[in-house]
Parts: sequence; C-alpha cells; structure tokens
Amino acid sequence: MKKYILPFVFTVLLMSTINLAQAQQHASDDLKIRELEKTWTAFLDKNDTIALKNIWTEEYVVNNANGKIVTRKQILNILKGGHVFSKVDRNIERITFNGNIAVVMGAETEFQKADGEKSAKQLKRRFTNIWVKKDNDWKLVARQATPVNF
Repeated sequence: MKKYILPFVFTVLLMSTINLAQAQQHASDDLKIRELEKTWTAFLDKNDTIALKNIWTEEYVVNNANGKIVTRKQILNILKGGHVFSKVDRNIERITFNGNIAVVMGAETEFQKADGEKSAKQLKRRFTNIWVKKDNDWKLVARQATPVNF
C-alpha cells in the first residue's frame, strides 16, 4: 500500500501544478481580450483602418445588427469612404476559452446621433465576438450583433 502513496501524491501535485498554470494563462488571456475589446472599439471610433487590419484576421466577418453579413474588406471600404460608426458602449458579460479560441458575449449600446439632433438615439444589442490566438497574438475573427429591447 505504501508503494502507491508516493506516485499518487506526485500525480496529485503534478495535476495541481498544471491546473494552476492553465488558470493563470486564462486569467492573463482574459485581461488581454478585455483590453483588445476596448482597443478595437476605439480604433473603429477613430476610423483607424490600419490599426483595425492588425486586430482583425483576413477572414474577419460580421453578421451585423441589420442582419447583413459583411467581410473585413467591405467594412474597410466603408470606412475609407468616410463612414463614421456610432459610438458603442460594450459590457462584457462572459469570456469563454476553448484552446486558442475566445468567445466574448455581452450587451452593448450604440449611440446614433443624426445631424441636427441634440441627443443620441440608444440602440440596445446583444453581441458575440470570436477571437483566435495566432502566433501568440489574439485576433478578432468574427462578430454577431443582434438588436434587442431591454
């Protein structure tokens, strides 16, 4: 019986170390994704197409709040044409990791202000953003935004 105790204790310690390392990595990745969510939104607010190209993958695709699927190329062309996206406040409710993929879910409010209006119209949405880790960098690969009333 004693000969089994040492391997058992070793196995438990090894598994605890692995679990701790994974938890630390997830905590680090969680902070990085939260930072990137703010960063890419700021780039969009500034129409910074060069910075957005660095955050979005080549395959970046959006199912937008208008029910249209648009690609990275289409969005960049819209921005280069002078379109300014409305300010958005995003509330991340959950980030789930699966290997090198992070799924971000939450609620957001878009503040649309037409020319001549004093106050902005608030549009509420639910969102899902999908990030992939490539070469130790997180890149946004897909997004879904759905209008809701809440």
